[in-house]
Amino acid sequence: MNINDLLIQLKFLRELYHAAHLHVRGADAAQDHQLFGRLYSELGAEYDETYELALGAGTDLDPIQISKATSELLTRHGNFLSSGEASNLFRTLKKHEVELVPILRALAEDARMHAGLVTHAQDLNKTHLRRFYFLRARLP
Repeated sequence: MNINDLLIQLKFLRELYHAAHLHVRGADAAQDHQLFGRLYSELGAEYDETYELALGAGTDLDPIQISKATSELLTRHGNFLSSGEASNLFRTLKKHEVELVPILRALAEDARMHAGLVTHAQDLNKTHLRRFYFLRARLP
């Protein structure tokens, strides 16, 4: 695992939340629309902060590979939007939130990582675990 993997996953999640924000349907669509919009914004800030910290730490980043890999993930996992049903959206987002945790843990334990990035990875890990538990609790 490396910082590019983290950036790919953060960008992927940001795009999933944005798509969920735009496509959610159901009885609670208005509230879910606002929730997904807030989470989409949070992911955008996390992505930007991670990218800027990595650049500041002198990490080699590959923006083209990050974009290509994100597009590939969206192509593979974007079918959850077909119904727009909130429960499908929550299940998919929960699944991808928990997949981020091993990446964050590996980075936080990498002795070669810049101390600022290690602390950032630890903070992100806590945030995404909380988000996972929140999404799990939100499911019927």
